[in-house]
Amino acid sequence: MLYFLRTKTKHFGFFLFGIIIIAFVFWVPGGFESGDKDTGTLAKVGDVKISLLEFWTVLDNAEKRVRDQKGQSLEDQEREQLKLDVLAGLIHEAALLQAAEDEGVTVSNNEVAAAIKSEQAFWKDGAFDVNTYQYVLRQNRMDRKYYESARKRELIKEKMLSLADSVVSLSPEEEQLVAEFARANKDADVRDIRSQLLASKQGEAEISFSEGIKQDYFTTYNLDLIKGR
Repeated sequence: MLYFLRTKTKHFGFFLFGIIIIAFVFWVPGGFESGDKDTGTLAKVGDVKISLLEFWTVLDNAEKRVRDQKGQSLEDQEREQLKLDVLAGLIHEAALLQAAEDEGVTVSNNEVAAAIKSEQAFWKDGAFDVNTYQYVLRQNRMDRKYYESARKRELIKEKMLSLADSVVSLSPEEEQLVAEFARANKDADVRDIRSQLLASKQGEAEISFSEGIKQDYFTTYNLDLIKGR
């Protein structure tokens, strides 16, 4: 199945699992409204569709993140590769959403509301503020209904990935390595070292988990829709 999804995604570190697709939309100057770009379908995983609007939004977020890390703009070849990485991440996410639907994994409106209220970009004077929330979305030309729907999908994805995280633990050998490193480095924080190692293993488990789920669904996509744009 899809060669570039099995290779390029892992090579890129699968950084998309670390990007909340819409919650950080305010990284993008201007954002998008539903009519700004073609909202046609770029890819389909099972019954889940990936729209061009969603792709361009995530690509702009990812491009800004990479540009900030590099300190310079991306070359054309780098941007074309980034497109493939973004599409790979979205296809993995779509597979997780399809699996969640099949397994009855859902997120309530209260959970979505709680997640939005915890987002500090919407806070004023240390607490969530409705006017600030509406202002941030307007400044980014982001439709509230679209944002909240995307936030719900993100939470469902997190629930699915937590299934992979829940079975990950450090082996006795790894626990011993942590202890040995701490003894050799007196200033080292054992808890921090342990949590970093565990997080790394969880990240690998999430990739393997989503890759396995993706294999269960027929996937189609049209790269011509994003080439050279």
